[in-house]
Amino acid sequence: MPPVDFDVDTMLKSLKIPVEKLKAKEIDSVKERVTCLNWELGYTPALEDIKAAIQAGFAQELGVDFKPAGLTAEEEDLFNNRLDYYRSSEWIDYVKPKFKRSEVIQAAYKTDAGMVRFTIIVGLPRKKIKNIFITGDFLSFPTRALFDLESRLRGLRMDRALLHDRIKQFFDEGHIVIPGMGYQDFIKPLNQAIEKVKINKFDIPLEFCNQISVCNASFEEIVAKRPSVLLLPYCAKDKECDLRYKKECRTCGDCSTGTASAMGRAKKMKIVNITSYEDLMEELGKMKKTGVSAFIGCCCRPFFNKHADDFERAGVPGILLEIDSTTCYELDQVKQAYAGSPRKHRIGRS
Repeated sequence: MPPVDFDVDTMLKSLKIPVEKLKAKEIDSVKERVTCLNWELGYTPALEDIKAAIQAGFAQELGVDFKPAGLTAEEEDLFNNRLDYYRSSEWIDYVKPKFKRSEVIQAAYKTDAGMVRFTIIVGLPRKKIKNIFITGDFLSFPTRALFDLESRLRGLRMDRALLHDRIKQFFDEGHIVIPGMGYQDFIKPLNQAIEKVKINKFDIPLEFCNQISVCNASFEEIVAKRPSVLLLPYCAKDKECDLRYKKECRTCGDCSTGTASAMGRAKKMKIVNITSYEDLMEELGKMKKTGVSAFIGCCCRPFFNKHADDFERAGVPGILLEIDSTTCYELDQVKQAYAGSPRKHRIGRS
């Protein structure tokens, strides 16, 4: 494919850009944030024409003449001196987390200023932080500040008060500055990570705890409330089902929605099939008004990360189980997914 044109779907699959990044400016599609010459001109210019245009532009603006040449002797020496280092694992793996899937807990939170993601390698059974990586799409100063914060948290117990205090102290002492963010913005994803680890005491492997999120109460408190409602997303229905975008379900067993519905009814739970974001908010509002003590729901991780505050504002305690269906958010299908539209929708069975 020409270098001045590209396939956005392939790019997003490769880069795995978190959907949380789209929320700050309410941008629905990554395509709204990027462009290329082909899109702007309506055709793909020849590579030599592009190079000539760039050279002419720089020459005009800088007032210089360009002549083709290779590297200078100084540049050759610098290149040869640094080549081994940039080929080494020391450089390649510099910020690459090394962990087994069964050890890691992840949680993310989106603010107006950026997205914060915690990746924590937990030592069981003492519930200590063996390693921690804090990433996101924000700018922090000085550049080493996040590494210093990570070092302060390594080895600590997964204790909410203790970790809150360490993070608050780090910010209060001025060791880190993040425009538009404070320590509170680091607390929310940390709290989710702590709750995920606590679920392990129910003999649920940590690997599966990582696929569970909670809102408005702890996992233990929600279980004690005996959730009476099961929320299921329409996108988990079979793509060919005539009821895919409707509230009804035949519980035929041909897709995961039918299987989940049968399990819910066996526990005497009310089954609610969600057809859109607005429908979800309406159903949560009804549950709040009618005094529903707690619910269990299913959604993909990008959806929860994007709407965590919406679930919290709804005020109903709930357990959200992660399902593996994210392409509607990643591949330019957010508007269709948001409305529960069947047109051009790419999300598949879960």
